[in-house]
Amino acid sequence: MSEANTHKAPLVIAAEKLMFQLEPEPEHVLQVRKNAVRLFELFANRLHLDGDSLPILEAAALLHDIGWSVSGKGHHKHSAKLILSHGLPGSSERELKLIASLARAHRKSVPCAKHMPYGSLGGNDQDLIRKLAALVRIADGLDRSHCSRVQDIDIYDDNQHCLVLIVKSVWPLEVEKFGFAKKKGLLEELLGVELRLEVHDVHEGD
Repeated sequence: MSEANTHKAPLVIAAEKLMFQLEPEPEHVLQVRKNAVRLFELFANRLHLDGDSLPILEAAALLHDIGWSVSGKGHHKHSAKLILSHGLPGSSERELKLIASLARAHRKSVPCAKHMPYGSLGGNDQDLIRKLAALVRIADGLDRSHCSRVQDIDIYDDNQHCLVLIVKSVWPLEVEKFGFAKKKGLLEELLGVELRLEVHDVHEGD
């Protein structure tokens, strides 16, 4: 995966600027953004996502942890509030609500009607958030160590009931395996298949 593959929409540029102002660990969220973009490439067709939703995913991945600048406790809720209060230049009210809802959904409970601003969105947008949240949750889980250890991601069909996510790294990924197991449930629900993780070693020069 490379930064060159990242879609630099104006919305993403604005999110990057806010992220660098507030984010305690920029390296982590940049890795989560990279993971999320790759997962979008792999799952967009299966989830019936179009390219217009990618900047929303990227912006939320960049901003999902800014709530740590307020408090570690409930930081996902703080992230959503900060996104709404600071705003993103050039974004619409809908886009801001989508990004805040997605940041709110990156940990703990999956999106539900009592979560704001998710509960104020229309049905189609709620459906979109559930799909994007499924990706950003795994993207975050795959950097649970905050060490940017995942170098690439791929998938293949093991059989009709199981989809294998391949992660490539030169480092051990025990913490990331735990993060994946903890965060994969929503995507499994949406796809109707079991997700399994395989780690492939990547050696320098290969």
